[in-house]
Amino acid sequence: MVDSAWPDPPRLAVLGPVRVRRADGAIVEPSGRLAPALLIALAASPATGSATAVSVSALIDDVWGDAAPAGAHQALQTLVSRTRASLPPDLIVSRAQGYALALAQPDIDLGRAILLARDARAHVRAGDHRAALELVGHALALWTGEPGADAGEAPSAADLARRAGSLRDELLSLQAEALVRTGQPEAAAVVLDALVAARPLDEQRVRSLMDALAAAGRRTEALALFASTRVRLRDELGVSPGQALVEANAALLADIDRDETPRVSSVPTAANALIGREADVAAVTALLNRARLVTILGTGGLGKTRLSLEIARGVSIPRVVFVELAGVRAPEDVPLAFASALGVRDVAAARRLGEARPDDRTRILGSLRDRATLLVIDNCEHVIDSASGWVADLLSEVGDLRVLTTTRTPLDISGEHIYALEPLGSDTVDGDIPPAIRLFIERARAARSDVHLPVDIVGRLCARLDGLPLAIELAAARVRTMSVDEIEARLVDRFALLTTGSRNAPDRHRTLRAVVEWSWDLLGEDARDAFCVLAVFPDGFSGDTAHAVLGDSIDIVSVLDSLVTQSLMSARDSPDTGMVRFRMLETMREFGLAELERRGSIDDAVQRVIEWADRMSRSLLSRWSGPDQPAVIARTQADQENLLFALRAAIARTDPSATSGIFALIACMLTVTDGHADVAAFAPQVTAVTAGWTPDDDHAAAAVIGMLIAAVTAGITSDVRVALRARARLVRWLRAEVPLPSAIAAAARVVSGVRRPEQAPALLADLALSDDPATALVGTLMSGQIAENSGDTPAARQFYLAAWELASRRGDVWVAAMCAGSLAAIEVQAGAVESAMEWVEESSKGMALLRIGAAYSEWTRALVLIAGSRHLEARAVLERLQDSADARARQAEFLAVAHLGLAELARIEQAVDLASAEYRAARHAIDQEMGIPNPWRLIILAWGAIAARTTDGLLPHDEWVRDGDVLRALTLELAAVRSGMIDLPVLGVAVLGIAASESPIATGDPARTAELVALAERLGPRADLPLLRVDAFIQDLEARGWDLHSAREAASTLTREEAAARAIAMIAERPLPES
Repeated sequence: MVDSAWPDPPRLAVLGPVRVRRADGAIVEPSGRLAPALLIALAASPATGSATAVSVSALIDDVWGDAAPAGAHQALQTLVSRTRASLPPDLIVSRAQGYALALAQPDIDLGRAILLARDARAHVRAGDHRAALELVGHALALWTGEPGADAGEAPSAADLARRAGSLRDELLSLQAEALVRTGQPEAAAVVLDALVAARPLDEQRVRSLMDALAAAGRRTEALALFASTRVRLRDELGVSPGQALVEANAALLADIDRDETPRVSSVPTAANALIGREADVAAVTALLNRARLVTILGTGGLGKTRLSLEIARGVSIPRVVFVELAGVRAPEDVPLAFASALGVRDVAAARRLGEARPDDRTRILGSLRDRATLLVIDNCEHVIDSASGWVADLLSEVGDLRVLTTTRTPLDISGEHIYALEPLGSDTVDGDIPPAIRLFIERARAARSDVHLPVDIVGRLCARLDGLPLAIELAAARVRTMSVDEIEARLVDRFALLTTGSRNAPDRHRTLRAVVEWSWDLLGEDARDAFCVLAVFPDGFSGDTAHAVLGDSIDIVSVLDSLVTQSLMSARDSPDTGMVRFRMLETMREFGLAELERRGSIDDAVQRVIEWADRMSRSLLSRWSGPDQPAVIARTQADQENLLFALRAAIARTDPSATSGIFALIACMLTVTDGHADVAAFAPQVTAVTAGWTPDDDHAAAAVIGMLIAAVTAGITSDVRVALRARARLVRWLRAEVPLPSAIAAAARVVSGVRRPEQAPALLADLALSDDPATALVGTLMSGQIAENSGDTPAARQFYLAAWELASRRGDVWVAAMCAGSLAAIEVQAGAVESAMEWVEESSKGMALLRIGAAYSEWTRALVLIAGSRHLEARAVLERLQDSADARARQAEFLAVAHLGLAELARIEQAVDLASAEYRAARHAIDQEMGIPNPWRLIILAWGAIAARTTDGLLPHDEWVRDGDVLRALTLELAAVRSGMIDLPVLGVAVLGIAASESPIATGDPARTAELVALAERLGPRADLPLLRVDAFIQDLEARGWDLHSAREAASTLTREEAAARAIAMIAERPLPES
């Protein structure tokens, strides 16, 4: 029906964050607030999707309102041009009267929702309510957030919010009516409850909710709704309910009088609709249908009670009895709570049914045997032994009894089926608003209807609150006096902020602290002490780690079991490490830290974690390069956040031993996961802490490994001061003759001893010939890197192949995978596509074994696919790389190279506008990368210059020239900071780009350009992408009539180093424009 009419998603979405879907399915989000406001104004025009133009004056009013800038017409034209540049070029079209969207109405989510609502109304009128329900479901699924929120205060945003809100209300009303007519009144009541909460004096909505409640067998609630509405109408408007509402109330009263066998229920009525627990309601209900005892288990504040009420209201069991145990203080008083709920009077205290007085036992059993019953027993954990004993006895005596319990501790009796309740999700899935955010928005609007609720901030709030419904509701209540930005800022102390709950809530739910203290009070002293110390870990821990930190003085197995049993932490299997991982919600963790502060023992607890991290780091480091490497990396990854915490703490305490031990492992891990920027950030602190310190025998190897990585990384990021400090530490430690494995000592001698680049090859050649495999691997691998950076591709290939063989024999999976990746890159630049793909697969196999991100391998795979003209596969790889960039330490760099690869594909496919947009996206992304100058920044700018030179219309002339000036400045900066150690292939591609950028200048010098091209050729520029091949560029110039023969002949007589010096001198000759 709907799917056959419009099988594809809308191309433009405005019912939430503004998004545009390209023809290839990729999603583009316009940046800033003006571009979304413009698209909203065009999408929400009265002639939605008809391509009827919106006038310029109307668009100015819609986008800027009273704040229109001077020269508003020109500002609008600029805005339209800028928006077109980042979106599909054919989306916005010009008309004589103004601008329009080149989209049909169903191509816009708002337009599609309007059509779906129209068709749903028609089906309702025709009596086809199931079809209407399907249509409404499709329409409501189009909402992905708060319409207009990303357009700020633009009038078009406010207009869209009003229009979308009215449409959504209509759809929900249609949905509720269809749900009632299809026999789903409970679901209809949930929908209508939210509608009535938003407009409690809307008599039509109240009448609909009363009808739904009555149809669900909840006539008492329907009558109560009428009564409360009558009071509000009188107090707020001074009127009485209308005739329709009065007649509905009378009909309900008459129905109750006629009903001789009402369903008996003592379940309390919830004040608000249950949000985000639809799947849990269905799952627990299904469990109750096949099991006689179901336990909803979870930490405090998860909404276990509220979930049990919703389930109890929906079951078809003739009698439902609610037993509240929260107020019971002694185990022997549990039967009194049971008897009171069942209407049995004068029962004596007893711990179990078998211990009860015979008369009491007979009356309690008799009250349960007269009809099938569901007992809902709430809050069992503080009297768990007595509660579990009574439940076990009752189930054994009464065959037609089912029990649903809520507790933080399992009953642990035969037949118990546990349903572990999870926090509400706050991550968006398939564009739907997550339940945690929906709950916050609902409760916040109930507290203050005009509150501004940016979905991104609300999402962060809910995530920081662990998705705990109670915490979310307490935070949402704060919008009465605070903005969501202020609430987020105040979450530093969540227990001080979240202190004012509903007056009708139980005491244990009035504040967030009370929720945690309820479980805390049930712990023994050992468990409390352990909980506080373990709260120091920011990212969970294993049982071994807990034992290492807590020591042998406590029974760690019993303590962990107690903490998990009380739902203060969770236990999950970790497939990567083969160990159980324990985690605390952040709320619980902050409680434990606050308790440590109160006790004055936080420093001691942190010190225990530092000592654990130091010991574990050195232990794992000793097994890093060998057959245990996959397991070592998996364990390091599992505890990486904990290790980072310990490293920062050790640095803050100026502890050189622990700092060196932990940093060495962290630096290795960050190196294999492309986290060089993080290594660079720690390096200055580590070198400062280790000033004047000499490592003991236990820390010597770790200290040297860490300082080696710090020195090399500082060299890569051009931090000369840190590189010199790190080398100085290595020199001093080598002179002190600290005990080191031969390979580590050899690497330290090379890094600390090389003063000039030309000294390195000879030193490394000696290492490569060593009889020690580890030392030979160090020499061979470093020789390959130097040969590659020098532009000596044949030598680099030979060294990398030898290093790959050595690493494979030693079981060093990561080094072998990196060598395979380097060989793949060399082969693809040489045009050996099949061989390159074989090496890509080899590299990917190693990365997969280590379970670490394979961004480098994926980029190389994309290059090979492009070179092999397998463009669709290449695009898929690049888009995966793009999508995964957020999770990577070097987000900007990987995002940039993904955009660059997509730009190359678009250029090959002659999609010039798309190539231009992807190039600009790559340039923008790499500009965010710290560490100047980043070689990829030069490569991207060079690609842009060459593409503009060889592809008509790819860049405007002024942008072409401007980017060329930036490229020249960065190249000179690179030459300055890496004098003598410059990457010649990178310099070569930069020189080629500069030559391309200078050729369009009217006053350009053809002889100069020809010489730059020839020098670039001599340097052997990187040719990651087909466009960067120097031979292709030369062919293009020659086809245009350029004579490069003399320049190429002259350049061929130079060494690569001489060519580099000449190129840099030529670039420096031309003054840079003032910025």
